[in-house]
Amino acid sequence: MTPEGELGSATEPAGETRPAPRVRDLTTEEPAAPTGPLQLPVKVPYDPAPLRENVRAATMGGLAVLLLLCIVGAYAAVFGHWATVQDIDSLMNLTFVPLIGLAGTALGFYFGERRGQ
Repeated sequence: MTPEGELGSATEPAGETRPAPRVRDLTTEEPAAPTGPLQLPVKVPYDPAPLRENVRAATMGGLAVLLLLCIVGAYAAVFGHWATVQDIDSLMNLTFVPLIGLAGTALGFYFGERRGQ
């Protein structure tokens, strides 16, 4: 009886056997000698600046996309006759003004820190 049952495994037809896998004994072989001088790994100190710059760029890019979507959406809603100008005005006061504040703060923080370096 096979471990899979009397009929064999799902990938092996009943009655057929697989050849035994080749075993290579690595304990008796000597490792190859190095052909050149050994190089030690170089230790590089961790620098968070590249990751920080990528996160800042992604944040600014996201805020810019949100601003663009807000503007394009407002124009599309007015010209598509889905909303009136008064509806868009009240919606833009709720969304666009804080979004401009967030983008301006992030931009000022980014360039303010760059100037101090």
